[in-house]
Amino acid sequence: MKVNPNQTPKGVVIDEIRKITRRNSDHVRLIEIEPTKTNISIVALKTVYFSDDFGDSRYFVEKLPDFITGRFLEIGCGTGIITIAAVLANTDYFDTNTAKYVAIDINQQAVKCTRKNTIINNVKDKVDVRYGDVFQPLKEEERFDCIFWNHPFHKGHKNENIVQRACFDPLFQGFEEYVKNGHKFLNKNGRLLLGSGNFADLDEMRGIVSKHCCEMNLLHWIHRPFEATAGEFKTFNIYEIREWHPRLTP
Repeated sequence: MKVNPNQTPKGVVIDEIRKITRRNSDHVRLIEIEPTKTNISIVALKTVYFSDDFGDSRYFVEKLPDFITGRFLEIGCGTGIITIAAVLANTDYFDTNTAKYVAIDINQQAVKCTRKNTIINNVKDKVDVRYGDVFQPLKEEERFDCIFWNHPFHKGHKNENIVQRACFDPLFQGFEEYVKNGHKFLNKNGRLLLGSGNFADLDEMRGIVSKHCCEMNLLHWIHRPFEATAGEFKTFNIYEIREWHPRLTP
């Protein structure tokens, strides 16, 4: 079977994904990441998502900075490792700009965790960490050059607990909010990026994206097998969500 980053492989079992999501979520974990420029040390508190069983966080830490310029916003920051990697890879931005990067999460423990990790990695003064759901903590006038979400890949039920919400978006309401309103928080020529994978609910996601007059353009992907069913054919993907008719932005 040929690996296709835009097609969900057969045999993906949602119950298995739920089991892996819960793994290690009931205790604190210490993690070392070695991207190309600077080592990153983080702590993952209880209920805060970081799973090497999937491997997505490491991939986005390694590759996403290649697509980031200017002021950065991360939705669903978890441990904060992706935002921290973005800061360390884009030091030129902070030489001439005072506006901080922003990291948002719906899990209060994740907000606490990200704040701890910005201190550990000496970037506390460059990141504003906020609690809330998708864009809710932002001011109407705030603008960014790049927005990213390593979103929950799967459509969940309406009452997902905070651990499962790392991988299961209740009725895909968060994803729809991201697509519907993300572009209004971008500067002109800004980029709305999405971290996903071929074992996500891609067909339903494309339907939501099309509903809001946008399209998903694959920028980069990597083949990384993991232990779950159909994992041999799994990929992680970076998409840009583009409007068919871009709105006028200041």
